Amino acid sequence: MKKITFESLPNELLLMIFSYLSFIDLCQLFLDLKNARLERLLTSKYYSLDLSSIYFNQLRQFLSSSNDKINRLTTLIDTVVICDSSAGWMLLKHWIETFIDTELSNTWLPSIKKLLILNADYFQHYFIKSFFPPLISVSNTLQYLHLVFETPTFYYPSVLSELIRHHISVHTMILEVENGHEFYPNELKKDLHNMESLYWPNTVQLTLSIQYPSELVLLLKRDALPAIEHLNITNEQIHTVFPLRRYIPVPNIHLCDYNLREIADGTRLRSLLLRYLSLSDIILLIGSLTMPLLEKLILIDLYDD
Repeated sequence: MKKITFESLPNELLLMIFSYLSFIDLCQLFLDLKNARLERLLTSKYYSLDLSSIYFNQLRQFLSSSNDKINRLTTLIDTVVICDSSAGWMLLKHWIETFIDTELSNTWLPSIKKLLILNADYFQHYFIKSFFPPLISVSNTLQYLHLVFETPTFYYPSVLSELIRHHISVHTMILEVENGHEFYPNELKKDLHNMESLYWPNTVQLTLSIQYPSELVLLLKRDALPAIEHLNITNEQIHTVFPLRRYIPVPNIHLCDYNLREIADGTRLRSLLLRYLSLSDIILLIGSLTMPLLEKLILIDLYDD
C-alpha cells in the first residue's frame, strides 16, 4: 500500500482541514514546519479569531510569540469575535496597546472587516474611546460592527451615546438586544433626544433599539444617516409590555407629521423593519415619509393604542 503523508495531500483537502481548526490551532500546529507549500496555503486565505473558543493560556502564548510567520498570518485576520472572558479582555488590552505604540493606527490587524462583541453590556466607555476610532480611520477596513447586549437598559444607551459622540460609523452597524423589554421603568436612561446629534455618514445598514417612537425622526433626520439604505428598528417603550396597573407614564414624546415632513428623509431607504410600534404611529410614518426606493417594508408585533 502506498504511504500517504500529510504533505502529499491535495491543496483542496488541506484547505478543508484548515477550515476545521481555529486560527490559534493553525499557528501552533503548522508554523514551525519548514514547508513552503503549506506556508503558501496558510497565507492564501483570510481567518477568523473567535475568542469564545480560545483559552486564556492559548491566547497569552500566541500574543507573546512574535515572529515573521505569525505576524504575516495575523495580518490575514478579517473577522474577530470578542466575548466577556479573560481571553477577550486580554485581547482588547493588547490591541489597544498596539494603537498607542503606532500613534492610533491599526497595524496589528490591518485586514479586519468584521467585529462581533458579545456581552457588550460590559464593554466600558474607556474601550470605546480608545478602541474604535483607530478602527474606522481612512487607512483601515472595518465594515461590519455587531454589538450584542443582554437588555436595552443602562449599558445599551450608554454605549450608543459614546458611539454617537465619537462618530463611530461603518457600513453595517448592529446593536442587538437579546432580551428586549425585560426591564423596569426606572432602569431606562438616555434616549436619542438626550444624546449628541447623530452623524454616522458611512452607515448603510443599521439595526437599533429605541425607547420612544419619536426617536425615528432623529434617525431619519437629514444628514444624520446620509447613506442609510436598510433600517431595522425595535421600539422598547415600556407601555407595550407592562400591564396598565404597572405602567409608569413616559415623557410626552410622540411622532409628529410636521417633523416627519420637514426634517426626516427616507429617499434612500430600500428596506425598513419596524417592531413594537402602534398602528397610529405606523400610519403616521408611512403617510408622512417619502420613500421612493423602498422595496421591503416589514412590520412586526404592532399594537393598537
